Amino acid sequence: MAELQQSRSFKLKQVVVEDKTGTTYDITGLVATFTYGEKVTSPFVMGSLVVVDSAGAFNLIKYSGGETITVTLTDVIKNATDADDQTYDLRVWKVANSFAKEKKQHYTLGLISAEALVNDGARVATPLTGKPEQIIEDTLIKEYLKSDKELFSDPSEFEVKLLPNRRRPFEIANALTSKAIPQQKKWGASSGVSGNNSVDNINGTAGYFFWESHRGYNFYSV
Repeated sequence: MAELQQSRSFKLKQVVVEDKTGTTYDITGLVATFTYGEKVTSPFVMGSLVVVDSAGAFNLIKYSGGETITVTLTDVIKNATDADDQTYDLRVWKVANSFAKEKKQHYTLGLISAEALVNDGARVATPLTGKPEQIIEDTLIKEYLKSDKELFSDPSEFEVKLLPNRRRPFEIANALTSKAIPQQKKWGASSGVSGNNSVDNINGTAGYFFWESHRGYNFYSV
């Protein structure tokens, strides 16, 4: 996979919109700017497309939210092959900054990952038990978000029990970040109150980050 290290080293190869009926539209020539962002504190990725529409695509597509946007970038410095292209699969969640100028429609498409839209309508009611990374992967990502994205994580030490109280999957994942303790631990001995007993204790720090990146979901110890 090519590393896109400078903004001037890549170009938009293709931008395709798929509407609710499954009809696709190639709007590559209408896109002025594409931005994409990941944050270690965010469970989903975000982006935006600034479109200068001289072809009437805005009225043809009739954005209502949830449309699929597939953006493909190619590295122009390294003469990348198709295998080196970067592809981003996102969803429209808002249309902003719309205005007409010189017979052209200008607007910005706010983009997020598909799971962010699913999360908004999902509620978890069943009590959860297991290691935090197992709960996130098997229950939240696969069962409730219906996602096939992979989870990369540091293994945690202890199982937890959690009452979800009909919270959203990402809210529960965020709650688990403060409960998980990584397996990298220190064992030691301490004397009991009487001075005659020796007990093992564990020194560790709870705290993980849960976020989405281009490769999938990440759950790593602070």
